[in-house]
Amino acid sequence: FQRRRNAFQLKDRVSGNDAAASEEEKRQRFAVVFSYDGTDFQGFQSQPHGNTVQDTIEHRLERLLQRKVRIFSSGRTDCGVHARGAVFHLDLLPSEVERLQSYNKGSAAEFLLGMFR
Repeated sequence: FQRRRNAFQLKDRVSGNDAAASEEEKRQRFAVVFSYDGTDFQGFQSQPHGNTVQDTIEHRLERLLQRKVRIFSSGRTDCGVHARGAVFHLDLLPSEVERLQSYNKGSAAEFLLGMFR
């Protein structure tokens, strides 16, 4: 995966200061723009018995966050195809953003950028 500066945009789904809002409602959405060499992958989209880009990303995030993670892509590629400017999004709880920041000693976005180098 290639590293890109400013590849993440943080969007907070909660508007206002609702103190009663559950932690689930306070999830933050990250849009991730990335590139990859698809030579060793069987496409982007998850498959039951395939080595895919989506499965690789989700497994790494699951190890870090210690929960099931699902990413949502804006597109997909076939077996062996490379991509530049591909986009997926995922939602993180504030506590997960803090955990990623503590791993990196910086922002969660910077950590996610470096995670796939």
